[in-house]
Amino acid sequence: MTESNNFADGFLTLLLIDSSLIARTTVTTISGTQTNSSVTFETNGVLNITSSGNLTITTNVVVDNSGTVKLNGVLTVSTSVTITQGGTLNGAGTLNGNLTNNGTLSPGNPTGTLTVNGSFSQTGSGTFILTPTGQTTSNQLNASGSMTLAGTLQVSPANGYILQFGNRYNFLSAPGGISGSFSNIDMPSGYRGRFQLSSNNTLGSLLIAPASYTQLAATPNQSSVAKALDTFITATSGDKLTVSTALDSLTASQYSQAFAAIAPTLYQSLSTMAFNAANAQYNDLVQQMFGLRVAGTGFTMSGLGDNIPILEGQGYKGVLDSKKDVLRPGGDNHWGMFVDANGIFAQANSGNMLQSYNAQSGGLIGGLTYKWNPSVTTGIYAGYEGTYAKYSGTYSGSTVIDNAVRFGLLATYGDPSGRGFYGDALVGGSYNNYNVTRAITFPGMSRTANSSPGAGELDTLLAAGYNWRKGNWAFGPVSSLQYTYFGMSSFNETGAQSLDYQGLNWNAASMIYNLGGNCAYSWQATRNLMVVPQINLAWQHEFLQNPYAINGNLSGAPVSNTSSAPLRDTLYTGVGVTLEYMKNWHTGFFYNAAAGNSDLVSQNIFWSVGAKF
Repeated sequence: MTESNNFADGFLTLLLIDSSLIARTTVTTISGTQTNSSVTFETNGVLNITSSGNLTITTNVVVDNSGTVKLNGVLTVSTSVTITQGGTLNGAGTLNGNLTNNGTLSPGNPTGTLTVNGSFSQTGSGTFILTPTGQTTSNQLNASGSMTLAGTLQVSPANGYILQFGNRYNFLSAPGGISGSFSNIDMPSGYRGRFQLSSNNTLGSLLIAPASYTQLAATPNQSSVAKALDTFITATSGDKLTVSTALDSLTASQYSQAFAAIAPTLYQSLSTMAFNAANAQYNDLVQQMFGLRVAGTGFTMSGLGDNIPILEGQGYKGVLDSKKDVLRPGGDNHWGMFVDANGIFAQANSGNMLQSYNAQSGGLIGGLTYKWNPSVTTGIYAGYEGTYAKYSGTYSGSTVIDNAVRFGLLATYGDPSGRGFYGDALVGGSYNNYNVTRAITFPGMSRTANSSPGAGELDTLLAAGYNWRKGNWAFGPVSSLQYTYFGMSSFNETGAQSLDYQGLNWNAASMIYNLGGNCAYSWQATRNLMVVPQINLAWQHEFLQNPYAINGNLSGAPVSNTSSAPLRDTLYTGVGVTLEYMKNWHTGFFYNAAAGNSDLVSQNIFWSVGAKF
């Protein structure tokens, strides 16, 4: 054995030529250039190759006896280095040769890159230690050849760094391709790692995700969705894998949006629209009948009451001259008909868990009435109501189209003079045929789910009021109770693959108490035309629209979504005018607005025309 001393750069370098190197427990350090025929490890022996060290071993190296290689310089071997069980290799240096890991491999110090000019293979008994130190920074392993993976990936953050959901670490590179995968990823408590390969299998990365999506759920509804999505985590192929990977890429603050987008909360707005439309039409009906009473027509559109002659040119004569009457009393016609057109424009805000939308409705209803006696009239009606709603916020890009058929019976009671007590009643229903386009959008995901659910509706109204007349003025209080039942049938979404929602049937109900007052003025504009402008003001309180559950499933996993109680009180205002022409024709124009409620604002326009025969 030949020994020589080299004091260059202040280091003592030991050159061992054609001899075996022993990695001792007391640490064998290589800080210069050196060649040995082999290296053997004492139990727990350490071979430390510093950043200035350049060690050549002319045979293969086996790191055994629980030995350790700290490679921060250059290690050149005949063919390969094999780390046996219990052995360790770490550092940010360069290995010229192939590397097989049956023990523990921990590139970096703790950051930095270990370069292998050759191929890398980890067996089932091997452990690769990944040490993240920042949002994207960690140790790395680069191999010039190929990589074959198995065994365990152990993630151990260093330098006090706390892992964040959505962090991605690109820590493997192999131009020759990466095959296999880690059979186990050992993460800190509360975290889960998803190992991914690039499309050409040359780069390997780890995505940091929550152990369960329920960890990020902020509400019971989100928890229900998150629990269903947990069933996607174990998917190894197909669309569930695609969805779960997209979710794993989110940061903690983005999960709330994702859960809301996936949840079926949009369907809650269908009952809200139905209740608002019914409320608008209830109020229009009561307002119209008030205007007709003041005009003297009753609901049969019979013109001025037959017992109310309007006189002209009588002067101060004590005897009435019937030839100068503008309108003469005559026999009452029992039958009447009417057509009512409406436009309902509603805006819901995202407060109180209600999805934000703008809805426009338009419809036409026709009816036939019969006057049984001067005080009682009944009728039937039927028609069509079409609604288009466009959503913003979480469901931006979503739309709802509703084609509804309405039908029902109505009745009214009141003195023909328009004075005193009066009452109105309505019972009816509708069938709503929906076309729902639900946008499911969150970072990394954009899909559209389509459905065509149907819903039945029961509408009822009881209203009562009292009118005083003073000269041409008519005014008085009015109160009503409105009940609406909404029942949704089961449905299945299509188009969003594993995010399609399968909804079970559900129902909701609304009961609104209305207390207000009406005021009108009767103006005889011409001999044949009576004009009655009116104003209505009411306070409304919702009693029955309590939270209800929408149940269904997401790819076979149950999901329950509970609605929230709306704000209970609304100010309802209306202005309009009733025109009666020649006792036989009637038309009315009304504008109503539901305001004072930050959840929902509605503006409604109605036009009606009727005749008697």
